[in-house]
Amino acid sequence: METMSRFSHRAGIALLCIALAAGAFAGCQLGPGNGATGVDGLYMTDTFSGKVYFYDPDTHTAGAASVVSTTQNSTGDVKFYDGVGYITVASGGSADPGVYCFNPSDTVPQAVRIGGTDRSAQYLAFSSPAKAYVTVADYFGAADEQGVYTFDPSDPGAGLSGPLAGTNGAGMYLQQIVAGPDGMIYVANNGALGGTDEVLQIDPSTDTLTGVVLTASAAGTTALAVGSYGGKDGVFVGNITYAGTGSIDFIDTTVSPPTISPVLADMDVSRILFLPTGNLVATGYTNSYLVSGLADSDPVASELGTGLGGAALAARDGLVYVGWTDYMKSKLHVFDAAGTEEPFSPVAVMGPGECVAGLAFYED
Repeated sequence: METMSRFSHRAGIALLCIALAAGAFAGCQLGPGNGATGVDGLYMTDTFSGKVYFYDPDTHTAGAASVVSTTQNSTGDVKFYDGVGYITVASGGSADPGVYCFNPSDTVPQAVRIGGTDRSAQYLAFSSPAKAYVTVADYFGAADEQGVYTFDPSDPGAGLSGPLAGTNGAGMYLQQIVAGPDGMIYVANNGALGGTDEVLQIDPSTDTLTGVVLTASAAGTTALAVGSYGGKDGVFVGNITYAGTGSIDFIDTTVSPPTISPVLADMDVSRILFLPTGNLVATGYTNSYLVSGLADSDPVASELGTGLGGAALAARDGLVYVGWTDYMKSKLHVFDAAGTEEPFSPVAVMGPGECVAGLAFYED
């Protein structure tokens, strides 16, 4: 069996933290420009119960009760697109893994699974109003069920399609996925199942692999974030080994084919987030960092807080939010753009024994 150093970040979350509702699909469809008042804020998933909690950034308070729930263990990523919330559920401990959606403006929001496909969903990316992507990775699952799947956000009832040719089979253990600044889709392949730690490129016009393979500088390729480095647009790559020997790389998408180069070494990274200031926030197994100096290709990392590892990330209005669980007590640590913790931070969130797995601000 592979060692812990080869597992994905979702496994790391489980270690740090100790180790359906019914409804019509129409309830998941909101449409652009139709965001209701009272739903704007930060949404937080609990990986164990599938509950989604709400945090109000204006009052610095979190709701004591969840606003919606998948009711599933191994709930993870949460994202918003055109006013609708999407949540991934992996197969570890859940009876109904897959992608769930919910309408936060409903009086009583309900999480509805997209289609009837049982798949260990990991991370989401949105390419257009009619095309979204989700990675499926199950450490103990069938190789032919791994890969990249698609669905139509305007018609979630149609379910998932896939996997895309070449994204499943032996050696595929796909993690984060993003739409790059060049219009291509990039997906991280963690080498946990005997594959190469690398980033693959997908052409969304044909939903086929382009043949571009970008090999990471360290094992455990997991995290992706669109940003800029040295004045060039591209995609940052985070690698985590759980031994402090991971790294951050950068894919330059301004050239064809794109190239990959190291940014920082000896830094475990499982989530990354590029900020409007041009800085980068990175979090790993034991620490979180603010990385500056990217515009000049002279990166400098400074620790955010103390020992905030295995954390989910979000940012808005000049503030950075780090979701962290310690001894089964979940908190939000809030920092300004320079990395100084806000006086009201940390804020207690969720209930006893619950663990922050994903963070996302509402987007209309």
